[in-house]
Amino acid sequence: MSSLARVTPGEFCAVDADPRRRHHDPEFDPPRSPGPGPPHLLPQDYQRLVGNPFLAVLGLILWSGALRLALHARNLRFTLLLFACLAGIAFLLQYHCLDCGATGWLFRWRVHACDQVLARRRTGRILRFRGPVPTIQALLWCYLLLVAAILAWIALPPSYWEL
Repeated sequence: MSSLARVTPGEFCAVDADPRRRHHDPEFDPPRSPGPGPPHLLPQDYQRLVGNPFLAVLGLILWSGALRLALHARNLRFTLLLFACLAGIAFLLQYHCLDCGATGWLFRWRVHACDQVLARRRTGRILRFRGPVPTIQALLWCYLLLVAAILAWIALPPSYWEL
C-alpha cells in the first residue's frame, strides 16, 4: 500500500500549491537570484591592443641628454626642473587599438571600448590568441630596447660615446 491517499473524483482535497510553480510576488518574496548563466567576461577579453613605449623611451633619451648637459654646466635650477619633469615621461606611454586606430594613455587601456570591441562582446566571440596585456607588452619592449642599447654600447668604440 502506498503512502499517498487516493482521491476519488467527487472529493475535495486541500493541497498546497507546488512552490516551484508559484508566481513571484516582488512585494513579499525575496528577489530571485539569476541562474547560472554565461560567465562574466571582461571587456579586455575582446580588445586588440598594442602597448607602445617608444615615445616615452624617446622622451627618456632626450631627458637624459638634457640632464647630462645640465650636470656638465653645473646648472642646479635646470637639473631640479628636469627631475620635476621626470614623472611626466610616464604619460608618454601609450596603447594603440588595432580595430579603430585610436591611441591613448597606457594607464587607461582597460576602459577603451570601440564599436568593434562592443560588437565582439555582444556576440560573445572571444579572440583566439590575445597575447599579453598592453602594460606587459610595453615592459617587454623596454627590455628589448635596453638589451639593444647594451649591445650597442659594447659594440661601438668608447670614442663614439664621448661628448
